[in-house]
Amino acid sequence: MTEREPLSVILFQTHPLTLLENREALPSVLRVVDFLRGHGRSGLYLRQVEIAGNDTKFIERHKRLISLFVNALLADPEYGLDVSSVAEEGFEERYGFRRKSPLILFRFLDPELKPEDLREAEDMALDVNAFSKLRIGRCKVLIVENEITYLSLSSLPRTLLIFGAGRAVVNLRSVPWLKECSLFYMGDLDGAGLSILSSLRESLKDVPVQSLMMDEDTFRQYAAYAVESKVPVRGEPAELTDEERNLYRLLSAGGLEGRDRLEQELIPLSVIENRLRDALT
Repeated sequence: MTEREPLSVILFQTHPLTLLENREALPSVLRVVDFLRGHGRSGLYLRQVEIAGNDTKFIERHKRLISLFVNALLADPEYGLDVSSVAEEGFEERYGFRRKSPLILFRFLDPELKPEDLREAEDMALDVNAFSKLRIGRCKVLIVENEITYLSLSSLPRTLLIFGAGRAVVNLRSVPWLKECSLFYMGDLDGAGLSILSSLRESLKDVPVQSLMMDEDTFRQYAAYAVESKVPVRGEPAELTDEERNLYRLLSAGGLEGRDRLEQELIPLSVIENRLRDALT
């Protein structure tokens, strides 16, 4: 342990409670550190990693704790890790593991948009790489957060519909042809939904994203269907319009009579479809 003592001292000085709370896991964490020192950017899936004494899900369960140690190693040239190609995003990317390529779920609300080889398909799923190579041309791209809304929406001219599925929207940042399209996002009216909207704009910096029905007027109109989210609001998202920010601040202050979450699916679908037609046609 002498080789690790300076590292352990630094971490106990900066993160004492975290290390004390996880003291039983520390020997296993140090085995992961040794693996990374010996194997560099392995390109393995996390559950592929075989480390004697560790189960195959250990790394997934302790990403934050492992990061504390590995980040200290990366900052110390004494340990000799090559960090020249280390990405600043995602655990797997940062530490050289392989990440399962996420799937994009989508539907064509206008069959005329479909590429020839997809004419017979209805609901579709492609990994990000394949999705980024589609040739669709200029169109409107609507991203919705709720599954029932995604499944229920009917035809809209020159519109591609994407199931956002929470923070999966950030996977769209590597899709180049979105720059040719008009993007719209409709999510839950709560702190999480507005944070996802902000994350989408941050991921697609060169592509304007317009929100639909994510404003204070819509929330007040359907406030009877709202509930208490029981999720603390942390930090105001940066990429919001003034109208969206007003809603966020209302929700952060407790919403209306303690109700601060309105799920997208609780708004009548006929209302959603009418609003979409007004916005997209």
